[in-house]
Amino acid sequence: MKSTVIGIVVGFLLLGIAILWSIGFQFGRFVWFFDPKALLIVLGGIVCTTFIAYPHNKISGAFGSYVKALTRNEISLEDYIQEIETLSTGEIEEDSQVNPDGADEIGEAFLSDGLRMVVNKHPADEVRRVMTERIKNTLHNDMAEAKVIRNMAKIAPAFGVLGTLLGLVMMMRSLDSDDAELMTSLGTGMGTALLSIFYGVLLSNFLFTPVAIKIETRAAQRVVLMNIIMEGITLLIHETPTEIVRDKLQAFLAFK
Repeated sequence: MKSTVIGIVVGFLLLGIAILWSIGFQFGRFVWFFDPKALLIVLGGIVCTTFIAYPHNKISGAFGSYVKALTRNEISLEDYIQEIETLSTGEIEEDSQVNPDGADEIGEAFLSDGLRMVVNKHPADEVRRVMTERIKNTLHNDMAEAKVIRNMAKIAPAFGVLGTLLGLVMMMRSLDSDDAELMTSLGTGMGTALLSIFYGVLLSNFLFTPVAIKIETRAAQRVVLMNIIMEGITLLIHETPTEIVRDKLQAFLAFK
């Protein structure tokens, strides 16, 4: 979360400084870089295309992942390993509570379900089969949500180009205007044309692509976490000594 906030704040700050520098720090001209029409073309196109391409549940899941990518801390694998080590030192009860400090909502539910299977004395092979299938499904869902954001990043510049074409049409149509209106119409059309591309590139490379990468990174980290939990649950079923549990689970940290 800290690196995400730093990236967004510093990125916008440097962009703002660059814009102000380009206009000689004349703050009144800063509004030149805000065009509601161009922004509406790009954002409206992205939203409409996304809703046409994907079902509602995929879109809501993708936006939920987007918000989590901006607000959640990194998954702490060590906290889960410590939790499983603690569980291996005593008898597991049906109402055992699991709440690692660096909790991930899916990882926490995955661990709770695994402990339930330990209490119900499910065979280790069956537990591993069920948990492996769930890992695959979770990864598939996470990557599908990241793909929605990646596709938004791809189409943002395309709608920037569409805005440019509309701006050029406005410019060409303005050539029929009276001389008094000609320069104003040309300036408005050129502003819409250029700012549409600006907004498309900015949204694609600053707000969509980095977050999609973050979602994919978190998905890969979640796979490692769920494999740690699956291995830990298997060790708990076999009543493996705590020292061996620790050594086997620590080996997964090389893949984080």
